[in-house]
Amino acid sequence: MTNSSLLNRIPYIKGALILLIVLYHSMLTWAGVWNFSFLAGLEIFPIKVLADWLNSFHIYAFTFISGYIFGFIEIDRIGGGYKSFLRFCKSKVFRLLIPYIFVSIIWVIPNEVLFKECDTITILHAFVLGENPNQLWFLLMLLGVFLLFWPARKIAIKKPLLTVIYVFILYACGLIGSNYIPNVFQIWTACQYVLFFYLGFIYYRWRDKILGKVNPLTWLFIDILLFVTYEFIQASSTLLAVTHLLNGITLRIVGCVMAVEVINSLLPDVLSKDGFFTNISTRSMGIYLFHQQVIYYSLYLFCYKLGWAPVPCILLNFIVSVTVAYLISTLLMKTNFTRLMIGEKK
Repeated sequence: MTNSSLLNRIPYIKGALILLIVLYHSMLTWAGVWNFSFLAGLEIFPIKVLADWLNSFHIYAFTFISGYIFGFIEIDRIGGGYKSFLRFCKSKVFRLLIPYIFVSIIWVIPNEVLFKECDTITILHAFVLGENPNQLWFLLMLLGVFLLFWPARKIAIKKPLLTVIYVFILYACGLIGSNYIPNVFQIWTACQYVLFFYLGFIYYRWRDKILGKVNPLTWLFIDILLFVTYEFIQASSTLLAVTHLLNGITLRIVGCVMAVEVINSLLPDVLSKDGFFTNISTRSMGIYLFHQQVIYYSLYLFCYKLGWAPVPCILLNFIVSVTVAYLISTLLMKTNFTRLMIGEKK
């Protein structure tokens, strides 16, 4: 499949990735990650391993896809890509920052206070400074990635070696900075994710020539092999710690390509005509913005109140959160103002 064909399928790939993200969040209570006053997290080994595997590629693949689309715009779009930095910034502010502010105020913060009893200082650090704004961290991170990659967009085509150096300097800054300075507005995370954005950019250039010719099952096999070594080999020495770090970076890189190519190979052409999947893909932004707090309600009802077992709860978390987030998104798409507030075009 050529780049032009893959570009037409990107909305459906993003829709599938959104469903994987919701599934991942649906199981975090039993991966030992989420804790509530009414429900303590419990680590169940198979669920934790599956959650860790999903976490090794899903959000990185989203950044990768953004870079892939950016590559098309800069390399092949008629007119030669983005011209004005101010217009570029304006488009990203409307797409990312406005939804961050709007959804934080009307949805995420009220539910965080309700379920986690956050105080004012916690809210200030988490949302005003953007240090840990739940699922909305991705919006701040991606905005930062766009701004950090802007200066390199032209040399990324003409001088790839300089771009590689720039990207890895940013990655190192992100790793080191996150250990010493608060992650305000997700700046250190953005520094690290520029790598995956750039990989999407160069994947657009090389997919038709080389990389796209690799069988998707090969990508999947390599990814699982890397995941097993990363997950189960502990860093007991300095050498192993460095190896573990490099293995983790490689795992995420391969995971980006694997996710895009495997999902693309599994999506039959009929899905582009399927009403349900088309609607999911067109509401992917809204589902992402609202799904996590819906899971909180689902956990409270099905796990805490009704005492259901983990697997049925995970399935219900997934189904309920996708459905409710989809309905909220559909409702907000009804007017130009609310469409703008969730980052959709008028």
